[in-house]
Amino acid sequence: MTNNRYELELKQKVLRLYLEEGRTKKSLTEEYNLGQGTLTYWLQQYRKEC
Repeated sequence: MTNNRYELELKQKVLRLYLEEGRTKKSLTEEYNLGQGTLTYWLQQYRKEC
């Protein structure tokens, strides 16, 4: 398994699409080719920071 690093702008864009526009995790992970669980992890980190 590779350790992918994502740009901050991509993280922010994907989180915005999920939180503000109501996109599904599945559609976003497929569209942006994210690893399984990546978006869930980003959401957990976002919620801890906010």
